[in-house]
Amino acid sequence: MSSHIFTLLYRFVFVAILTIALIILDHRTRYFDWTRSVLSNVNTPFNGMLTAPVRMGTFFQDYWPNQKLRQRVEVLEVENQWLLAKVQKYDALEVEKNRLLVLFSASQARGVANFKLARIIRTDLQGPYDQRIVIDHGSRDDVKLSQPVIDVNGIIGQISKIAYNHSVVTVLTDASHATPVEVLRNGLRAIARGTGESRVLQIPFLSFQADIEEGDVLVTSGLGEVYPARYPVAEISSIQRIAGEPFLTIEARPYAEIDKIKNILLLDQPLLERRETVPDDLEIIESSEDKEAVPTGEAPIQIAPQVTSESQ
Repeated sequence: MSSHIFTLLYRFVFVAILTIALIILDHRTRYFDWTRSVLSNVNTPFNGMLTAPVRMGTFFQDYWPNQKLRQRVEVLEVENQWLLAKVQKYDALEVEKNRLLVLFSASQARGVANFKLARIIRTDLQGPYDQRIVIDHGSRDDVKLSQPVIDVNGIIGQISKIAYNHSVVTVLTDASHATPVEVLRNGLRAIARGTGESRVLQIPFLSFQADIEEGDVLVTSGLGEVYPARYPVAEISSIQRIAGEPFLTIEARPYAEIDKIKNILLLDQPLLERRETVPDDLEIIESSEDKEAVPTGEAPIQIAPQVTSESQ
């Protein structure tokens, strides 16, 4: 019995000494790295099998609450995007409302009783022969040829083509367009001619002695029977006196920012028809030599209608 105990004791001591030796050897050398790696790879499946029940329970415990939470988050994200889009729309509507209020206020301040508000649906400002915009009003809205178009800052142009549901506005910067203007400071009359550039007008045919300066404000003169008088058109931006040229080289910057606006006003003032009027106190006296009109105080005469080609 005692010999068996001594044998077990010797084995225990031997194993303990061997274990301590292996620990010291492993700590001081790298001889057992490969062995440790192999044993770790062999042990991995067993570790997975042992921890599988725990991981499975944790998965099912966290899945259902997280799934509901994720669904709720997705719903909230969609609602958030929708609300952000709605807020942006309201912001745009607020800006548009303020712009329209300014437009209406400007028209009332200038004494415009009748006007139509129209929206720009297309712009074509890329070339000298295409300085035009298209608006959403046409013949169905009683738009007339040569009807003036303005915005809050000043003159934009006039109606040049009309369709049923839209119209084309020739902008005052179009190369074929000329606007009768006058200098607000002194009443000097001139012509503002388009250059094909959306922010440049030319003022031709003014001599070196013309009383005009940089910064002068140009307004419509009322001549030409298209634009009403005293509407802002442009501001003189540069004046050059080139030797050998008979006239000044003058450029002006339009007040209307055509490349930025979205809404315009159609003034209810179409092209006026020329009418010959005779004062009530004139009488036509005919003679063989000439015809003259003198005041008589008698009743007005009746002028016969002109003969047309159809009546002939």
